[in-house]
Amino acid sequence: MPKDNFDKHEAGLFKKYFLSIGLVALLGVVAAVVIPATNSSDDEIGSFDPDEIETLAYKGDPSAQSRLGAMYYVGRDDVDQDYTKAAEWSQKAADQGNANAQLVLGWLYEDGNGVRQDYNEAAEWFRKAADQDHAGAQSSLGAMYESGKGVRQDYAEASKLYKKAADQGDAHAQFRLGVMYQEGNGVRQDYAEASKLYKKAANQGNGKAQVLLGVMYESGKGVRQDYAEAKEWFGKACDNGIQVGCDQYRAYN
Repeated sequence: MPKDNFDKHEAGLFKKYFLSIGLVALLGVVAAVVIPATNSSDDEIGSFDPDEIETLAYKGDPSAQSRLGAMYYVGRDDVDQDYTKAAEWSQKAADQGNANAQLVLGWLYEDGNGVRQDYNEAAEWFRKAADQDHAGAQSSLGAMYESGKGVRQDYAEASKLYKKAADQGDAHAQFRLGVMYQEGNGVRQDYAEASKLYKKAANQGNGKAQVLLGVMYESGKGVRQDYAEAKEWFGKACDNGIQVGCDQYRAYN
């Protein structure tokens, strides 16, 4: 699933730009777990308690099965986290075409939680949901094309999928597409476009986007140099548990 911790590529990106302005920062974050957004009939059962959802799930209702699987995935609403049960219920709903369940099942296969890790299987489930225009799945499939896990690495395809998700408001996709524009991977390098995407994601609370937006304001790449604005975004990132944001914010005080 999309994670808030920095991967090696992102860490390198930070180091590259911090060194360019004479700064060295330690990278670290507080990881967050996200329950998938519901863009189907799952919302219809949102007010039911776990017992009612389970009753509907046993009756074969795919929306209830999807919601129950998601609840086991993250552990909430008096349901203990249980990846095996998350996989079981997500599989039932995914087989009935529920896009949210297909996304969760993809995450389970990607991370090897509740099932044997299988990147190919993860990519297939992401694709099924992405074909239903599910933004989270488009973002997750884009990440696989970017990394080359489960599919052949293809930056151009990754950028297309990220754009589809970003256009639907997916903050993770906006952030990753911004990185691709900043680095020129799969798209023509464009710092201004990168900064616009970072701002969209940052305004949704994406901590990594907030840090990189701060870096862009600090360096004047893609935006007019503005140290006050840089400090503000570093502060927001710090509030989101991004250690490098805290380090950069303190450097201004």
